Amino acid sequence: MVEPVPPRQNGWCLASRRVPVSSWSCWLHFPQGGGFDVADRMFHSVKSTWESASRENMSDVRELTPEFFYLPEFLTNCNGVEFGCMQDGTALGDVQLPPWADGDPRKFISLHRKALESDFVSANLHHWIDLIFGYKQQGPAAVDAVNIFHPYFYGDRVDLSSITDPLIKSTILGFVSNFGQVPKQILMTFENLAAWGRCLCAVCPSPTMIVTSGTSTVVCVWELSMTKGRPRGLRLRQALYGHTQAVTCLAASVTFSLLVSGSQDCTCILWDLDHLTHVTRLPMHREGISAVAISDVSGTIVSCAGAHLSLWNVNGQPLASITTAWGPEGAITCCCLIEGPAWDTSQIIITGSQDGMVRVWKTEDVKMSVPGRPAGEEPSAQPPSPRGHKWEKNLALSRELDVSIALTGKPSKTSPAVTALAVSRNQTKLLVGDEKGRIFCWSADG
Repeated sequence: MVEPVPPRQNGWCLASRRVPVSSWSCWLHFPQGGGFDVADRMFHSVKSTWESASRENMSDVRELTPEFFYLPEFLTNCNGVEFGCMQDGTALGDVQLPPWADGDPRKFISLHRKALESDFVSANLHHWIDLIFGYKQQGPAAVDAVNIFHPYFYGDRVDLSSITDPLIKSTILGFVSNFGQVPKQILMTFENLAAWGRCLCAVCPSPTMIVTSGTSTVVCVWELSMTKGRPRGLRLRQALYGHTQAVTCLAASVTFSLLVSGSQDCTCILWDLDHLTHVTRLPMHREGISAVAISDVSGTIVSCAGAHLSLWNVNGQPLASITTAWGPEGAITCCCLIEGPAWDTSQIIITGSQDGMVRVWKTEDVKMSVPGRPAGEEPSAQPPSPRGHKWEKNLALSRELDVSIALTGKPSKTSPAVTALAVSRNQTKLLVGDEKGRIFCWSADG
């Protein structure tokens, strides 16, 4: 007695377009009873295939085979094979390409390869992997994804060696021969699927956006999806590529539409927060970037590498820099800005260090003498004023805060490193966190 076939959502599985290629044109006679498929069912036009699968026929499901990315020959009937004519009398020959390919199969394949490497595909390719090889191939997740096929399509569902009836056995073999099989499932669960590494930093430019990064080197921009005013989950909006080592710090400014990322590869990259595109890369630092910040008032960008503190304008041009300490124990671990009024050209930057010290820095406009220009030397981009001087920004140490002294009244030789800094919205409180998990609060007058 034949067991009833379990319910399924899809009755098709595999078709191929490689028929114009000599060896494949011979092989593909067999699934159709010794001849090619009906001409109207064969792949002959990219446009008509796209329109059918995308809106005209919801049961017409297509998938781009690897040949779409490397084999232009499969789009041309180079062997002059007679595939027959469609109902309108059109004889099948070369595949009709979209206008942007200019009738050139090689250009079509080349642009497809570029599209495969695009940010959009990188951000969505995992959905395809889930369906074909992952947890959505079988089980409840497959039902939810409308991804259930005939049981004969799954190689592990039927034990041919246990079937004794030759008619049933030949029927199953013919079924598999005509329609193919689903690939072997590789990933069974959703947990820990993506090798995105460990998240090291995050920033929230707006209530509906969060940016994360870490050991994967990829800066991921997530968007909060809402349903009827309620948060439903996070959706990956864009993946930004530019760093070659772990990204250690992020900062964002909605006012200037800027996202700043710093990495252990000694680079600091500015991204457009609206279009999520690369803007510029700051000059190479001498050490890995440990902290970044950006002012919402002036657009001033702060970057910290080792014990080196640097300021940049919103266009990535240097403003000032200083070495804050000597030795590895003085390496900066975190930083923040105190936002002053827009008319105040001075800037207050606070840094926390490995030695447990919190240092307050202030920018000062300093008048610098400009020496006379030697004969034959090209004039600089910023000519000196008629008075023979120019103004430059300098960083000066304004104050040092010692967590150990604040806690015990005396300095300590082994103070825990400062790990986090934050300034209250009214700019009157400074919160300091250390590696022991403690949080300290300083007031502006203390």
